[in-house]
This record gives sequence, structure tokens and C-alpha cells, in this order.
Amino acid sequence: MIALYEPNNYSNLLTIYPMFDIDPVTLSLSFLLFGALCTPFIYHSLKNSKKRKALEVKLHELASQKNGHISQSEFWRNFYAIGLDQENKLLAYLRNNAEPLVFLIDLQQVKSAKIYKIAREVKSDASKRIILDYVGIELSYLQEGSKPTVLEFFDAELFTDLNGESVIAESWLELIQNTLKKDSEVKPKSIKNVASATL
Repeated sequence: MIALYEPNNYSNLLTIYPMFDIDPVTLSLSFLLFGALCTPFIYHSLKNSKKRKALEVKLHELASQKNGHISQSEFWRNFYAIGLDQENKLLAYLRNNAEPLVFLIDLQQVKSAKIYKIAREVKSDASKRIILDYVGIELSYLQEGSKPTVLEFFDAELFTDLNGESVIAESWLELIQNTLKKDSEVKPKSIKNVASATL
């Protein structure tokens, strides 16, 4: 019940609300249930944060092997990481799973970069779909005869669906190409030990 306001009668401003009794046992059970529902999400979030931090540390340690300092980086799927040292033209890449892959690339030795995709066509009745099985960035070197390096961003053998990897790859391709353009007048050095990989 809400009292009506009448001029010069401030006592009528009083609002009366019904009172409810809350059973302490019910209240305790509600808090326990809420905590039980939230715990898995909190645990998952903390676990992902820990994995990302570990990847970040490894990425910086990798760049430091050539006195590099990561200025831009990105992490996805909890075991992929890529970072760029624009000043020293170094690209660091990690795939930290059961079959780890590590690259530390001197971009001054890279001639070109492009998106590398493996796709297949799936027919269903009258429609056709293109399914991506692999997304990466392929780096070709200035020195003739050097095998290109492919940085993996998505592999259908590891994950069933894409989760933004195509966008991430396109974004990093642009960063790499911009770095190559700025460094296009630098004379190529020896390609030896420019890229290292650990399988």
C-alpha cells in the first residue's frame, strides 16, 4: 500500500511495504547453489589466464634470444602465440601443445608473406560449402632455395571449427607486410639461422 501525497501533510509520504520472512536454511542453500554454479566458470577463467601468462612469458623469452622485445602480440586457443618486435624486425611464434612448434624469424630476410589455406568443397543436395581445414601465413625468404615457413593459425585436425583464426591471420599478415615494406631497402643478410623450428 502506498499513501497518497497531500499538500502540507508530510506524514502521508510514508510508504508501507509488506514484510517477508526469509528462512535462514533456504538462504544458505541458495548461496551454496550459486557458489557451486559459479565455481567451474571461475576455475576455467583462472586456468585460461594462467595458460596465457605462460605463453606470454615463453614468447618474450623466445624474442630475447636475439635481443628482441615484443611490442605487439596475440594469443588464441590457449596454446597459440605470435609476437612482433618492430624495431628489430623479429617475428616470434609459438604453438604450445603436445607437438610444440617454435619460430623466431628475422623479417629482414623475408621476401614476401601471404595467407596459406587448405580447403575442401562439401556438397549437400543442391548446395555447396567450402570447408577450411588449415589456415596459416606463409613466409618466403630472399635467399633462393630456402624453404618457406608456414605459421599455423588453425588446423582442423586439432579443432572442429574456426574461432576467428582467419581474421587473426589476415591481421598479422598486414602487420608483417607493413614491416616488410618499411624494410624493403635493407640489403639481405645470410639466411643461416634466420628461422628455427622445434617439433
